[in-house]
Amino acid sequence: VTKMFDGGVKETYHFVSSEEYKEQGGLANHIIYMKYSNKSERELIRKNTIQFFIMLTVGIFTSCILLLILLKILHNTIRLAMYDSLTGAYNRASYLQYMDQLINSRQHFPVGLVFVDLDNFKQVNDVYGHAQGDDILCAVTDLIKKVAKKEGYVVRFGGDEFAIVYKKATKELLKMCADELLAEMRHRKAT
Repeated sequence: VTKMFDGGVKETYHFVSSEEYKEQGGLANHIIYMKYSNKSERELIRKNTIQFFIMLTVGIFTSCILLLILLKILHNTIRLAMYDSLTGAYNRASYLQYMDQLINSRQHFPVGLVFVDLDNFKQVNDVYGHAQGDDILCAVTDLIKKVAKKEGYVVRFGGDEFAIVYKKATKELLKMCADELLAEMRHRKAT
């Protein structure tokens, strides 16, 4: 006989007949009554389910934190691999990769380069110090990026050498860019 209760608790009753031999002789018939309940099992399942979801939540949370840390490390590593750490312009390695992609893309667009070399920049570092020289390099990079706009790929080769790569260049675009750079540099030098 089985009875069901609220919450899925189930009680089962068994009645088993048994025979016993008496010492004086003869048989004695007995009925053994057994009661089985799944209440303790259900409680254990409930506790284990709660514990499982707590551990799952902690595991997911920990994984998310580790993923964010890993992404931050990878982002910084990729950034260091692609950009000049001082100026934020693309570095020589990313320039070579970009040019290789342009050459291999088979789109046959005319690629244009505008080279920028700051004359006698060593004197700036010698007279004003490297910190001032770094500030000037960052300001020059910002100026080059402003002139290049979104179409130009601004590269710092190292030291005081920069370039702007135009994927779809014309002579007019390159001349306009060079003229604007010279005008901006002269204006800044005067102020």
